[in-house]
Amino acid sequence: MPMDRDALVTLAFERIADTGWDAFSLSHLRSESVSLQDIACAFSDKADLLDAFSQMMGWALEGSPFTFTDADTPVDRLFEVVMARLDLLAPYKQACASIFAHFENAPLEGTVFFGNLREQAEHMTRLASLTPPPLFFASAFGAFYAALLTKWAKDNDPNLEETMAFCHKGLNKLCDFFTPQPAL
Repeated sequence: MPMDRDALVTLAFERIADTGWDAFSLSHLRSESVSLQDIACAFSDKADLLDAFSQMMGWALEGSPFTFTDADTPVDRLFEVVMARLDLLAPYKQACASIFAHFENAPLEGTVFFGNLREQAEHMTRLASLTPPPLFFASAFGAFYAALLTKWAKDNDPNLEETMAFCHKGLNKLCDFFTPQPAL
């Protein structure tokens, strides 16, 4: 029986943590229980793997229990959602750091990957129970989230104090400029 796609994504990120993104290929997933056909059915290329990972994290974030009150500011709401997403990414941090390092050295290739961060920003905004963001807000939030991810990947403090400070400061600036409103 073929391994499900999420299990293959998890396996891939374990392998990426071991080999690094540059040395990793989809054929590294091959094992007694994973055939090349299973891999080909799940992913067309490494970019498809990254999309699957992003989708898997989005679904996991959907299952997070967010309970906001009227007293929660947009910054509070977004901060909680963003930090929940980083908590979900934590087991994959070493692999993510390798991927982000690769894209820092290959920015053109990275624009394709980081392009979907606008969609992730829209998703996080909805989960924060804020009105659907205008395109410019989602784009700015996506760019901020990309910067936050690279900061997080390099933050070796288990408490993530630098990451949290960066997140809070960035979200304050973002929300001061765009003023998102709670959804009705």
